[in-house]
Amino acid sequence: LLADSGNELGGVVFTSEIAATQELTKVNSLDDKNKVTDALASVNANGDTNIGAALDTAVRMIEKNGDPSLPSVILLLSDGNTDLPGASAEELHKSLDMKAESVQTSRNKDIRIYSVCLNADNTADISEMQQISSATSGMFREVKRAEDLQEVFNVFYSLIYGTSTVPIKEDKYPSNGKLETAFDVPDIGVEEVNIIIYGNATSYAVENPAGKAVTPSDVHSNTFTMLKIVDVTPGKWKLITEGVLGDAVKINMVFNTNLDIQAEVEPKEGSINPADSILVKAFLAANDEVAADARQYAGYDAELQVFNAFDE
Repeated sequence: LLADSGNELGGVVFTSEIAATQELTKVNSLDDKNKVTDALASVNANGDTNIGAALDTAVRMIEKNGDPSLPSVILLLSDGNTDLPGASAEELHKSLDMKAESVQTSRNKDIRIYSVCLNADNTADISEMQQISSATSGMFREVKRAEDLQEVFNVFYSLIYGTSTVPIKEDKYPSNGKLETAFDVPDIGVEEVNIIIYGNATSYAVENPAGKAVTPSDVHSNTFTMLKIVDVTPGKWKLITEGVLGDAVKINMVFNTNLDIQAEVEPKEGSINPADSILVKAFLAANDEVAADARQYAGYDAELQVFNAFDE
């Protein structure tokens, strides 16, 4: 789901020690992302669980090569808690110290740690990963089935980038094997559209609002297909998927956005009495363009939060 340009991506593979690293790399294409993820996936990692060494390596990578103008996050994926049965007491103590120092550094530098515990056999102690995420204002999720991972990453992506997952279809393939799905792209702020197809789609086609065929980039796994559209035109699009009669399919959409919210409050200052009226105006903006037309707000929701003097 990461945008095809404008971010940095790196990774650490760990067991009882660091098995491999991919230093932070500027992402300017799908190929750039694939080079990092393919390299990590090719590592045969077997051993124990040294979370302290992993977090220490990740934090140092961000400190060394991270872009200070961008927010940084760590996604921690493990099958449990710190587990070093073959280590000495000194080695275990070192691992726990590195974990504590990494969490504190992450807190100080506002690096949020989102963690996923793979716990298919219910043997993992999830409390450690929960504490790591909680201490850094991140979020923890426990996953018992591999096919649930993508939904978890959707949740994390929504939290990190402030864009929600939009369900657009849940159905079964009809007798002709084709499903047509319409989806709307808002008129402001959308830089990329990601379509995630869960289930077996033997083929797909995408049409823009003008009815012309578009060829998105795609990523496949054994449980889903993800399409990324980078040449985005606002309006009503169409997705046509083909599959086997009766097979279930679920289709979600995630936008990569570049949005700001501008707000005006009247009165701007002074004391407010309980009976006074307050006028709040909010506007969407992207690349210095302020949305002035109602259609530009289609597809977006907003929530106004008001705090008292005690920050409640």
